[in-house]
Amino acid sequence: MNQVLKKVSALTALASAVGTMAACGPVNVAGLQGAGIANRAQVGSFSTARPRNGKKWTVAVHLAGDNNLYSAALDDVNEMEAGLAMNPAAAEMLDIIVLFDGSPRGDSKILRIKPDPGPVNRNIISEVIDDKGAVIPASKEVDTGDPAVLNAFVDFLTKNFPAEHTSISIWNHGSGIFRAGQNPAGGSFMETIGGTQPARGVSSKSFAVDDSGGEMHLKDLNPALAIANRNLGKKVDIFGFDTCLMQHVETAYQMKGQANILVASEELEPGDGWDYEHYIGALAKNPGMSPTELATVMVDTYKASYSPGGSQYGRDVTLAALDINAVADVFVPALNAFAAELKAGLPANKAAIDAARSKTQVFYNRDAADFGDFMRKFAGARSGAAVVDAMNKIVIREGHYGTKVAGATGVQVYFPTSTMSYNRRYDDVSQVRFAETKGWGDFLKAYTAR
Repeated sequence: MNQVLKKVSALTALASAVGTMAACGPVNVAGLQGAGIANRAQVGSFSTARPRNGKKWTVAVHLAGDNNLYSAALDDVNEMEAGLAMNPAAAEMLDIIVLFDGSPRGDSKILRIKPDPGPVNRNIISEVIDDKGAVIPASKEVDTGDPAVLNAFVDFLTKNFPAEHTSISIWNHGSGIFRAGQNPAGGSFMETIGGTQPARGVSSKSFAVDDSGGEMHLKDLNPALAIANRNLGKKVDIFGFDTCLMQHVETAYQMKGQANILVASEELEPGDGWDYEHYIGALAKNPGMSPTELATVMVDTYKASYSPGGSQYGRDVTLAALDINAVADVFVPALNAFAAELKAGLPANKAAIDAARSKTQVFYNRDAADFGDFMRKFAGARSGAAVVDAMNKIVIREGHYGTKVAGATGVQVYFPTSTMSYNRRYDDVSQVRFAETKGWGDFLKAYTAR
């Protein structure tokens, strides 16, 4: 299996140490203490799906492998084939559709995954779909970093494979809510994952990086999701990122009203990425899974594969599934009330905030922080209990493995600590939709200015 550190698109590390003051007494974050968090009751049944092809699920992957992850791309397609082979009859109830683009020129194609009972290898046996030029041109080469290609793929997918439930994911690099080159002076990145794997070099991209083309940004998700919503007549059940660093409250909020569940990682992902063999295998064995159940399987199989005894053991990893509806309707109002209280308390409470922030779990991009872990360490606000309660309602499932990510809760927010590191694009609603909520951003500007 490919052992390249997967899917980070970030600047070379910039030195920006965080101080280590004594933290205040912790808030009781009852639902955020374990390595696996489940909140199935909150989500329930999201969609009023209208099955039009008699199938239970369409699982789609926008696989942008025209970069240094090409070998991992081949591995993962074969993992999908092996997973479907765990119950070949499930192919009658599932469509696993992959837009594949690798390094060789002219290798772009749309695949319908077929079961392969043989061992996982790099021999792809799946059906190549003739899309009549809807996505794949005569040259057989697409730029998977072009938002127009994502739009075309989603349009073709949702018109031709409309099932009871739909999952769409991006497979590639990721740098968080900003492209790497947009981080301001003073923005900081950790240099290692788990203390063992070097961070990869700069590509100054956001996600869906095509080495011979472009890349995408948060704002590019909305047109594609709007196409899916129009064609399906409902929200997308699951939207995932098999990339680094994309699990943010801000990412979830970007898709509000268009998708129901976000599955993504707070931390870097190793080169092997998600465990498609066992995730697809579990779905093949139980095609009637609800969206909540499938999102839970995605998280659990990923964590298990990197834990002792797992097929990809040896990395510090995180993955979480968030309820996008609850993020927008429950968590953000509570966060903004909490932020207003923190802002009103400045500068008197700054030392307490600094102390908690300095001890909070951070990942490769240290200008973001795990908000659940911050709340474990901060006890200086009356509204703290309410925001913790709201957090417990948005996490469907959270899984992490490794000492470097022991404080992960699945709830990450942008949380810079200085004016120099504050990215003004955070205030631009055309780039980051979360900017329209204002409360947390207003607090950050006041906090970093002190």
